[in-house]
Amino acid sequence: MIKQLYKNSPDILVKAINEDSIKDKDVDQLYDLLKDYPQDNELTFAIYKFFDRNPEYLDYQKFSKSTGLSVQVVKEIFNTRPTKVYFPLANQEYSDIASAYVFSLKSKTEKFSFSNKSDLIKIKDLLKNKGIKKNFFVIFDKNFTQRSYLLSVACAFFLPDYVFDSYAFTGEINSEGEIFDVGFIRQKEKITKEKGLRLISPKDADHIDEIIYYLGEEPIDIPFLQLSNKTEEEALISIEKLSEKIKEKSPFFNLKKLEKFFNINREDILLITGFLPQISKEDLKKENEWIKTIKTFEEKLKNIYSKISRKKRILHIASSVSSLSFGMGIKFGAKKPVIIYHYQADEYFPVIDLSNDKKIRQIKQVKKEINLLEAEYLKKSENSRDLAVAIWIASHNPFGDVLRYCENKSCDVVGIKLKDNQGNLPISDKKLWVDIVNQIYSVLNNLKNERYQRFHFFISSPVAISFALGMSVGHFINGTVYNKNNQYFPVFEVEDSRMRSIF
Repeated sequence: MIKQLYKNSPDILVKAINEDSIKDKDVDQLYDLLKDYPQDNELTFAIYKFFDRNPEYLDYQKFSKSTGLSVQVVKEIFNTRPTKVYFPLANQEYSDIASAYVFSLKSKTEKFSFSNKSDLIKIKDLLKNKGIKKNFFVIFDKNFTQRSYLLSVACAFFLPDYVFDSYAFTGEINSEGEIFDVGFIRQKEKITKEKGLRLISPKDADHIDEIIYYLGEEPIDIPFLQLSNKTEEEALISIEKLSEKIKEKSPFFNLKKLEKFFNINREDILLITGFLPQISKEDLKKENEWIKTIKTFEEKLKNIYSKISRKKRILHIASSVSSLSFGMGIKFGAKKPVIIYHYQADEYFPVIDLSNDKKIRQIKQVKKEINLLEAEYLKKSENSRDLAVAIWIASHNPFGDVLRYCENKSCDVVGIKLKDNQGNLPISDKKLWVDIVNQIYSVLNNLKNERYQRFHFFISSPVAISFALGMSVGHFINGTVYNKNNQYFPVFEVEDSRMRSIF
């Protein structure tokens, strides 16, 4: 009866199987259908799901005999959670989203699907070339003739499962991982979008390794650039320069593809400020331009991280104002990976690598030996509870200006400067840059343990050091940060709740 129903009305039979409307006496005929019509993906998928939902009807031996799979493989299929991947189907008159259920197996099998699709041997060879010794079986839920499903099946072995909740894939692929064009991309993009998915096609990647870079387990690189008084055209040129430097480390990185894979555009990764004005002490509690800029930085990072919520992200950041960079470092905190860049001779150079937890901890350790810096009191009284800290790492010496600023104030002054390389740090010595940040932090930690209740920070340093120092200082010191135009003026307070890191 079931066989005849399939011949007359296959859609009605598939619907009956999906609704568990098969009578007990007819269940054995499902095995016959598996044997006789393995090319009908919709039928074989419905039968697989029927037995998966109703294991009391499943006979491993009969299933094995009807499919040509070993009993052990059948057992694994029904006791393994598959990876479900999506791929679009399309022609001139039709489009839909199909699914492939990819089972990773311990048992060896020469048959990769019920219909024994010969193209799946390319996936087997690809895994072999990647050094992956893995057997697999694939069940499809829709009928099709194209080979564009191959990319989606390949991705099942290289990407985390959560990716497939949001992405569909189309493209042919060979055993070397090269991806080739397929037809009807426009129709496929349309149906994929309608289904709430993002399509990755040969337009977006030439090789499986490129997809693995963007969607795999390894971190993704994200540039971020803060510029002052630049036109939009100048900013776009600058972000391209930063991106080219990232490509030296990660050859697959590309701004356009960052937007394609994650919808992160140039506006998201650029913070352009005008001239930040001089403000007064009374302005510190208000929504002044300095605080607004720090908050905009926070909002942009929140937006970026929300778009890449389940993958590790490494921020590649460059900025342009030392005091603002210190505040951005405080806001960024010391938990997220970051690589900080220095701008020199019209080029960006990575100088502080804090791209993992171990490296981040380097800037938070308190060192007893301070061998790179000299720290001395420039002004000291017996009773002052305020301490001005003048940090001189860049070429400009701030000590005289800070002493004049504090001349009529009840405030001690400590000067911190480099013993060597003053204003000329070698960009190739990344360890030196990290050690300088760490030793400044260690000096501040020691000073905090003295009588001082409030610090005043005057920073003349490369912006990369300022940002990393802000990360390390965080909120453990109450203090005011100053900027200099013609004279010094306060720009924000470290303990201000608006400065607290949410990251």
